[in-house]
Amino acid sequence: MHTHSYHGIRWLDSFSPDEEELEDIADHEHIDPFIVQDILAPTPYAYVGEHGDALYAVFHFPVFRLSHTDDKQQELDLVIKDGFLMTVRYDFLEPLEVLAGKIKTQEYLSKNRSQPTTHSIHLANTILKEMYMGVSLDLRAFTDWLHSIEDKIYIGKEKEMVTEISLAARELTEFRSLIHEHEHFLEQFNELGLKVFGLQFKESFKDVMREFKIVHRQTQFLTELVTELRETNNSLVSTKQNEIMKVLTIMAFVTFPLSLIASVFGMNVVDMPVVGQPNDFWIIVGAMGVGMFFMFLFFRYKKWL
Repeated sequence: MHTHSYHGIRWLDSFSPDEEELEDIADHEHIDPFIVQDILAPTPYAYVGEHGDALYAVFHFPVFRLSHTDDKQQELDLVIKDGFLMTVRYDFLEPLEVLAGKIKTQEYLSKNRSQPTTHSIHLANTILKEMYMGVSLDLRAFTDWLHSIEDKIYIGKEKEMVTEISLAARELTEFRSLIHEHEHFLEQFNELGLKVFGLQFKESFKDVMREFKIVHRQTQFLTELVTELRETNNSLVSTKQNEIMKVLTIMAFVTFPLSLIASVFGMNVVDMPVVGQPNDFWIIVGAMGVGMFFMFLFFRYKKWL
């Protein structure tokens, strides 16, 4: 656990706390026992609720780059009271680490100076804003991945990219499902935040919604990009396959005179022209060559070659 002081607010940042630690905090800060039990149990869905004088919220943020587990989401629990904020997390969250570093620096610089007071909900909304900014950075990394796929498509690696595009589409689908849940949950968080903390909640929450909308727009753009890449790649793969089939078909028809003449002169009949005459072999081979030449000219005339 790490404790930070920010403009008169005590921020307790806890990493995978055990029951004894949480109960000690709950006794000291007069936190509803329900919150303690809920934090200790897995929380598969987002949640926001008013418990006494505290606002308790559970967020699940999608992640690509920074998770130290196999999970595609990171949970962040917030307990918000007047003058006190507790965050509970179970994985490395870079945005929280960065914000904590900034606050430590600010604590050091303002050690002997008075700080303007603020409300814990402002710090909570700042944390949420930083988390969505981190998600936005994840999406930029995902965009780079898609651009890498695009480059490989146009250097002749269409077949290899079929699997790569499918993997990207699956990752993005999981991401979109989580972000879609946030849209409804943030509305609930806004309503309850206004109820518990009044208008002081409203201004700082605007920054949260602004960052969320950026993430939402990025997600829509990437969805369209993945769709376009899939269609382009499928088109190029189909074109290559059609070209191969075209070449094989032309080869079959160009060699058709050879097969026909060889079959005719291979018949076991008595009166076979040319056969038995001087240079009969070269005459037959020449006829095959002439047949192939005229078939080639025909395909060139039709612009099939």
